[in-house]
Amino acid sequence: MSSVKCHSAAPDITPPPTRDTDYYFEKGDCIIRAENCLFKIHRFLLERDSPIFQDLFSLPQSAGTLRQFHGKAYYMYIKNVVMLHSSSESLIELGNFAAFVNLDTSVLNELRCHRLCQGFWSLAQLSMKLLAAVPRLNDNTSCTDHSSICIPTWNTWWKAESTGLPVQTHYDPRVLIESMQNLANSDRELISVFRSGYDYDGLVETFEAEMPIPCKARILDQLEEMTRIFDDTVADHFMLPHD
Repeated sequence: MSSVKCHSAAPDITPPPTRDTDYYFEKGDCIIRAENCLFKIHRFLLERDSPIFQDLFSLPQSAGTLRQFHGKAYYMYIKNVVMLHSSSESLIELGNFAAFVNLDTSVLNELRCHRLCQGFWSLAQLSMKLLAAVPRLNDNTSCTDHSSICIPTWNTWWKAESTGLPVQTHYDPRVLIESMQNLANSDRELISVFRSGYDYDGLVETFEAEMPIPCKARILDQLEEMTRIFDDTVADHFMLPHD
C-alpha cells in the first residue's frame, strides 16, 4: 500500500520591516522601504532635491521617460558608489581619471555591472572632452559681433574657467556643466575680451578690456540646454535599450 505524505509549507521567518529611528515621520506622505527598513518622509523634499524622484512621481510613465529614469538611476548609483577623485588611495586608473569603489557591487548581476562600467567610461570620456575642447557656441545671425567678439570670448572664458574649477568637478560632466552655468549666471555683467586699438604713437596694440558680451543671454541659454541634453541622453551612456 502506498502512502502520501503531506508537507506543510515552510514558515516565513523573514522579520517584519522596522521603522527608521530618524527618518520615519508620522506626517510624511511617502513611504520607502530599503531592505528591511521603512522611511516615511515628505514627498516634496525628494522632488525638490532630486530630478530622479521628480520623474518617478510623474505618472503615467511613457517608455522613453522610463528609460530616462533608469539612466538617471544608473548615473546616481555611479555617483554614490564611485568616488571620482584623484587623491583616493585604492585607485583604478582610466587615462586621466581614477575610481575608488567604496560600496559592494556584488549584489548586481553581470548585465548591470557591464552597464555601470560602460556608463562610467562613457561619462569619463565626455568629461575629458569638455575639458580638452571648448563646446561650439551656437550661431547667432542677428549678432554683428558674433564672430569677432562672442565666439573668441566664449572660447577664452570656457578654457580659463573650466580648468580653474575645483578638481572634484572635473570628473562628472553634469557637475562640470552646472558649475560653468553658475559662473555664467554670476553677477558679473562684464567679461574680459581682447580688443585692438591704437596707442599714443599710432601703433596697433592688443589690450584686455572689460565690456559686455552681446550674446551673454544666448550663452546662458546654451549652458542650460547642455544640462537638459545631458539629462535626456544619460541613458545612452549606459547603453540602455530603447523599448
